[in-house]
Amino acid sequence: MSDKPPAHDGIRVRRDGDAFRYFKSGAGPAPTAGGESAPREFTCRHPYILELEITWACNLACPHCYVDAPRACPDELTLPEIRRVLAQARAAGMLELSLTGGEVCCRPDLMDVIAAGHEAGFPVRLVTNGTLVTPKIARTWKSAGVELVTVSLDGVDPSVHDAIRGPGSHAKTLAGIAALTGAGLSVSLIAAFSQINFGQLPALWDFARDHRLGLQAQMVSGKGRTPRDLLLSPAQYYELGEQIAAIFAAHPHRIVPMDDMVTPSNRFPLNQLARTWQKRCSGGILNLFVRANGDVTPCSALALPENVVGNIREPGGLAAILQEERCRTNLEWCHAKNLHGVCAGCPHADVCHGGCPDILLTLCRDRLENEYCYHRIETLAITEALLDPT
Repeated sequence: MSDKPPAHDGIRVRRDGDAFRYFKSGAGPAPTAGGESAPREFTCRHPYILELEITWACNLACPHCYVDAPRACPDELTLPEIRRVLAQARAAGMLELSLTGGEVCCRPDLMDVIAAGHEAGFPVRLVTNGTLVTPKIARTWKSAGVELVTVSLDGVDPSVHDAIRGPGSHAKTLAGIAALTGAGLSVSLIAAFSQINFGQLPALWDFARDHRLGLQAQMVSGKGRTPRDLLLSPAQYYELGEQIAAIFAAHPHRIVPMDDMVTPSNRFPLNQLARTWQKRCSGGILNLFVRANGDVTPCSALALPENVVGNIREPGGLAAILQEERCRTNLEWCHAKNLHGVCAGCPHADVCHGGCPDILLTLCRDRLENEYCYHRIETLAITEALLDPT
């Protein structure tokens, strides 16, 4: 299998003083004088991808659900409202659309939403648990021009996956994946690791590699209805990071470590994960999240009340939120100059700025000191070893 990345997937970063501007190679709409495509700049006024949550309804009831599905959204966005959001997003220069839930299959007018995305000029991606996907649905999505389907798979062991998603869900998810690949759709997997499926990554990677699927790896955080005893400890986080890094070092374009798994390290191959970090949280720049009730946050990982920067139903809608750079303002606290404790004196602070805000807000006792940091864990381990008289 080739590890050559698609030409459009390379992201470059330019620093302007204390600000960062983000570029996605080959995404520029206009060629340069030399005939090459100019890289496209993404900022809080011009994000890259729109994550659109189209429903809170779901056929499952996973314990770590950030939406707290399957409760209904009493004021779910209507199709005309979605069309307005899509039009404003495209006018702002956003280039891709990811539809998520809840479970997207539970939205009755899903095909109309997909069509609206294409009419607005977006490539459309879907995120699903896969259990409701039949061969007929997969063929319909293929005919509709869906670009990518990301399926949640939390374990190769049926008992592990079913402990999270519900009895019989593993078999249904695998059947959904088979239907999607059989229809010729591009498919990737996403796994969120908690106490229930800790240790499943090696088998999940083997499954993804054997079936020629991409794999995104992340950690369950403390949002929605997630109980605290489900969360990984810092030591488990470090072990999971080592497993991801070992795969990433050999197959950097086949596994995607999500930002919550990317913190500085002094050890190889764990230090290689920092290659994917954009030198600051990219929420509101590389992605923007619109919830099913119209609330806007910098990304889906920050689906928290304090990260709501407005609602698309307010005057000016999404356009006003982008023009006023509210996502940038919302995340200004997440900066090296504000860090506390061990993080304040860290040599990596000016690069990581504390790491993923989702970790800081939902897992740590102090939002300005990251307890889930590889460098911190390594440093504390050395200190403890030096102080241990045995």
